[in-house]
Amino acid sequence: MYLCMQDLKIKEEFKKLIPPLSKEEFAQLETNCLDEGIREAIVTWQGFIIDGHNRYEIAQRWGLEFKTVEKSFDFKEDAIEWMINNQLGRRNITDGQKKYLIGKRYENEKQRQGTNNQYSKSEKGQNVLFQNTAEKLAQEFGISDKQVQRNEEFAKGVDLLSNIKPELKNEILQDKSDLKSKDVQEFGKITKQAEKEVKQGSIFITEDDLKSKIEEKAIEIAKEKLKKIELEKKNHFAKVAEKIKNNDIKPQSILNNELLSKYNVKEHDVYLINNKHKLIIADSFKDIDFIKSHCKNIDCVLTDPPYGIAYKSPSGNGLTQRGDYNIIDGDNIEFEPNIIFQYSANVITWGANYYANKLENSAGWLVWDKREGKAINLNSDCEMAWSNMINSARLFHHNWNGMIKASEHGEKRIHPTQKPVKLFEWCLEVCKSGEFVLDLFAGSGIIIPACENTNRTAFAVEKDLNFASAILDRLQKMNFKIKKV
Repeated sequence: MYLCMQDLKIKEEFKKLIPPLSKEEFAQLETNCLDEGIREAIVTWQGFIIDGHNRYEIAQRWGLEFKTVEKSFDFKEDAIEWMINNQLGRRNITDGQKKYLIGKRYENEKQRQGTNNQYSKSEKGQNVLFQNTAEKLAQEFGISDKQVQRNEEFAKGVDLLSNIKPELKNEILQDKSDLKSKDVQEFGKITKQAEKEVKQGSIFITEDDLKSKIEEKAIEIAKEKLKKIELEKKNHFAKVAEKIKNNDIKPQSILNNELLSKYNVKEHDVYLINNKHKLIIADSFKDIDFIKSHCKNIDCVLTDPPYGIAYKSPSGNGLTQRGDYNIIDGDNIEFEPNIIFQYSANVITWGANYYANKLENSAGWLVWDKREGKAINLNSDCEMAWSNMINSARLFHHNWNGMIKASEHGEKRIHPTQKPVKLFEWCLEVCKSGEFVLDLFAGSGIIIPACENTNRTAFAVEKDLNFASAILDRLQKMNFKIKKV
């Protein structure tokens, strides 16, 4: 039966189990619901939502109809187990989400066993039972029992940190946080520490007051620990800057030139990557026929061309190693986007706000927020791409500011205007690019790992021999198979 605007019950304990969607994922779900309706039923237990919190929020906002399916479980722990297993069965689950859910599953099993088992009055008996539970889950998920227990600490750490900074939960579960898993696990141990300290100072206290004092103490300890980690991070950046100054490290532009000697890249060379993608050393303006001969099928062009801003990368020393690049060839003249349409009618082109007057009107703009709502960037707060493949504007949040970046930690940039791989992955998905994607100005070559990660085929074109050499070196370090055609 279709229901419209029916008030379903939301239990915070259940809702917190659902890994939050990123802003982009929620926006895409909302678009799908508005375009196609809410096709998947919202699942409930005793009237409480156990699957479909996001769909329900969208339905309430827009007055959309939806179906419900009521599940039958004897106990709350059974409903929680179903919820966790349902989430674990979803596609594209992150490593952080998987650890969190397995940890919550173990926590739920312990709660169930601790309440209902014959050893409940024996601490030794409980430990044996909990160990057996860890071993059972370890076998189910193909990990060690120790990892199951570490995942529980990880889950507890995530929950504690979310009480201090709610946004941290999403960052950790989306694998975007600077905190490592071991750091999060250490936060998961704080509640036991807090319990010990509170009990030592409390003699006559009710169970509810004791629980409240333990939570307050745990948050207090966690705040101090988080502050210490952030201070250590700042000190680390300062040490890196000092090391760069003292060691006179070569700029990336010099390293790229040295890689040219290593790979001996020449004009009109073609490289086959992982037996499917191609890196084509050619000029997109002059070598149209040559390029087309090596990519018979092109579903769309996704590219970041030089668009006439004469960008010069910083030189000298700072918190990151400077590239000290020259102005990119072609970036000192106005860009003529007509060249792109000679390869494909379907286009996504970055920097189009600099040459929008040369493009047809389109509602399809992609906006990349590079600072995620934080302090104003010294350069642009965002970058924009024009597309004729979508009919509305889309927003992607992904921090990318020197050493402060949401992905590719520990990787050096090889190009002055290098963008994150995840940005191109998002472009491909949100615009439904098709299978064969051409990048006419490959730069750092991110189109290749982006297509590899999304099961597409990339054709990357780069005319600068130094940058082409750097692309090959980067792909080799990423364990891509490279063969010169």
